[in-house]
Amino acid sequence: MAVTDNRQRMITQTRERGTLRVRIHMMFLDAPERIQDALVDYLAFGDKDASQVVGAFIDENSHRIRASRPVRGPLRTAGKAHDLREIFDRVNETYFRGSLNEVLITWGRRTGSRTTPRHTIKLGSYSAQERLVPFTRRSTAPGYPATSSPTSSITSSYTTWCRRCGSPGR
Repeated sequence: MAVTDNRQRMITQTRERGTLRVRIHMMFLDAPERIQDALVDYLAFGDKDASQVVGAFIDENSHRIRASRPVRGPLRTAGKAHDLREIFDRVNETYFRGSLNEVLITWGRRTGSRTTPRHTIKLGSYSAQERLVPFTRRSTAPGYPATSSPTSSITSSYTTWCRRCGSPGR
């Protein structure tokens, strides 16, 4: 079982090799015992009455679901040398078993002057409100960071940010 802070899916379940894998929203952690019992009945047996109880609990606790904000500006994944969509797809399959369906990726907006030297470079960040990981184009500049390739720095950073957003890695 994994606990999430998702905005859209409060409960998800899959079966892998006879094992039930469940992801539930954090609102269920302090739910009354009758709600937790209904949740188990719903997940284990597909009980329709239990589904109604759980659904009513979600409706009553909708204020506990993170507010969402639409992404500002267009998503741009194709760069001059790297396509973030290709890297995302590879990271998603390799580290997250294809479960990242709500996290977005884009090249970030250019900030500051192109001629002013920087003392630090932020590779990427994560916006929980937008479920967005924007990468700075400077993070793929030759020689920075000191890794085998810019693609590996993007992959490493992206994997880190996806884990921070609550997606279970391998």
